[in-house]
Amino acid sequence: MKKSFMLLLLSLFTSFMLFAQTDEWVLNPTYEGILPDADYSFGGSTLSLDLLLGGYTYFENANYTSVSLIYDNSPTAYRLNSTADKLLRSILAESGIYSARITSTNRTYIDQSRIIQTQLSDANIKKWYGNDVYNASKQYDQSNFSIWLKQYHPQISNHIKGTAIDVVVSNRNVYQTTLNRLRNVKGSGVSKILPENNGVDHTEFTFLVCN
Repeated sequence: MKKSFMLLLLSLFTSFMLFAQTDEWVLNPTYEGILPDADYSFGGSTLSLDLLLGGYTYFENANYTSVSLIYDNSPTAYRLNSTADKLLRSILAESGIYSARITSTNRTYIDQSRIIQTQLSDANIKKWYGNDVYNASKQYDQSNFSIWLKQYHPQISNHIKGTAIDVVVSNRNVYQTTLNRLRNVKGSGVSKILPENNGVDHTEFTFLVCN
């Protein structure tokens, strides 16, 4: 009975993946077939029977362990959890980049208020957050500005939500291209890429990046 059930699952999985070749799951046009362990591979990415059990195998590049991550000495550069660490290293390896610097991950509202008031130009505050945030940043001190942000702009940054990483890489064009490709792949784990004009690529995943 158990063997028949597993065969049925494998059959359903195979049919699903053959259909998926032409759907949004495809990372590149190369179909590598069903592997012996019933995992389905798209280039450097693998989706497995976990799909049938309600989960994803996020994008993975075989060379991810060769990538080095350096954290800034910053109050908001918290260490990534193992899942986010593996995904970011895989993205970098896929881009041919084997070293990157992380400048910021999780933030509080007081962190966000400090960054807006002390690290961003007036032009960037207006461009990224709007005139009302700019005006409030000039009107309030840091503590009261953080209270204002929480009240009027609770979604001011996905760093506060816990899904964003600010990354500095040696080849931004290639890194951004890889992220834009992956964010269109359902289940890759990549949500968004926002290139900033200060040399940082704001990278967002579909899950919490720190513990």
